[in-house]
Amino acid sequence: MNELAAFIREAYRAFTGSRAALVGVIVSLLPIGAYALSLALQSNLAVELGLSDNQIAQLNLASTVVFAIACIAGGWLSDRYGRRRMLALFIVLTVVPTLWLAWTMLQQHWIMPVEVSMPNRPQPSDVLLITFWAAVIVYNVFQGLYYGVRSALFMDVTTPAVAATQFTAYMAMANLVITYTSWWQGLSIVRWGYPVTLGLDAAFGLVVLFFLPFMAPKRGADAARVPAASTAASGSTG
Repeated sequence: MNELAAFIREAYRAFTGSRAALVGVIVSLLPIGAYALSLALQSNLAVELGLSDNQIAQLNLASTVVFAIACIAGGWLSDRYGRRRMLALFIVLTVVPTLWLAWTMLQQHWIMPVEVSMPNRPQPSDVLLITFWAAVIVYNVFQGLYYGVRSALFMDVTTPAVAATQFTAYMAMANLVITYTSWWQGLSIVRWGYPVTLGLDAAFGLVVLFFLPFMAPKRGADAARVPAASTAASGSTG
């Protein structure tokens, strides 16, 4: 019991003992960039736009490949130019394809969800289909770039004595973000449509930028070399 109590005290101090670790809690509870093109909105929209199962599989395969390559590149870039600087850049870049798709959908008058079983339902233009494909793939490049960097930054602010527990907690909170983001986006699509939801997703994804400057790694420099920086870049999405 004494050992367990000591561990709990150490874990609590790990999250509250430094500004970087405490800010890390806030950052882990916020969307890291735009999320919509990696959640249910993207898969639902693919079906509504009339993509076949084979086309959806091809899109998922292309997205997975570019995501994996970008993870490795993101880890290398963060080691070379600094965690927070690169993470901020990649976060902003996830907004670009999101807003591009929102603007195209607005221009093409594809606003509200469409029942796939609706008789004589509207058909998407080639412009909208091409934009959707391109936006999803480009988005996965930028998401892949930041994913490994985010993991490495969380590792930078952990306390060695409870590093595994602290990092796991950060990742669990990051998964909570996926849950509540999927929830509000589902409600938003039904109420306001796709373009507004994509715009809100982009706006919420940029809020985290205000907190990154206060998340300087405990061991000094933003560009601190941590072995996890390279290995985290090969992680999966979360």
